[in-house]
Amino acid sequence: MMMLARAKRLIGLRSRPKHADAAVRAVGSGLPGEVPTVGYRPDDNEHRWKLIDREFARDAPDAPCILEIGSNFGYFSLKAAQRFGQGRVFSVEGSYGTGNQGSREVKDQRQIQETDGVRKHLSLRDDLGLGNDIVCVGVVDARTYKRIAEAGIAFDYQISLSVFHWVVTASKSFGIDPREILTDHLLAARTTFIELPDMQQRKPMPGIYRDYATIPQAISEAAAAHGVALRITYLGSCSWYGTRDTYRVDLDPAVEPRQRAAELPSERIAEILGVQVAR
Repeated sequence: MMMLARAKRLIGLRSRPKHADAAVRAVGSGLPGEVPTVGYRPDDNEHRWKLIDREFARDAPDAPCILEIGSNFGYFSLKAAQRFGQGRVFSVEGSYGTGNQGSREVKDQRQIQETDGVRKHLSLRDDLGLGNDIVCVGVVDARTYKRIAEAGIAFDYQISLSVFHWVVTASKSFGIDPREILTDHLLAARTTFIELPDMQQRKPMPGIYRDYATIPQAISEAAAAHGVALRITYLGSCSWYGTRDTYRVDLDPAVEPRQRAAELPSERIAEILGVQVAR
């Protein structure tokens, strides 16, 4: 706990942006080839990306296959695709959340593809020539992760920034323990960058935070209940409806290995995810 508190002091918390400032807009110099800071919460996105990019720089992976769930306007997927020109990023925008078109829920792939976020994402991808950013649309819920598990594959990395609680919301009718959903979520990649509401925000995380004292404890206990061992590293925070903490979660090497998603063609990966590639 002392180390966690010290890390937070060293990194510092960003001030919460005013809600009016969180509207969709682009921030940047406009230099050719630069990914503009676009989308929901643009004032925080550069800071959030730096937390992840620092880990990419340390790992120096070769042509990774990356999954982002809840890609919104595509900022993080575009940055990852730009960093790893020989890799692939599967950028999935789903049907729940507040980032794309207010709080409205859209339920089919056609509706999702026509949202402002997906159209802007596609436009930026084409302008930047990032064909390795594979933009996909589809309903994302617990079944998405069950399909990944049944296919026996794992992505090299997963980016999951303030979207997991929406996956739980979308899965309420299935009667699946949220801890099982979280475990399946983390098993989808060898390494997941996950941003979660802090422990004071228990409402978005029913059945997971419970009476635990810290987020790492809640994650570890949820995974352990399903026989999965993890290594959890705190990366940093930003302020949004309280504090949002970002963690790096690595599967224990002893976890039964799955086939690398990187070995499969893009069409097969989209089929497993149950999504449609946006055009």
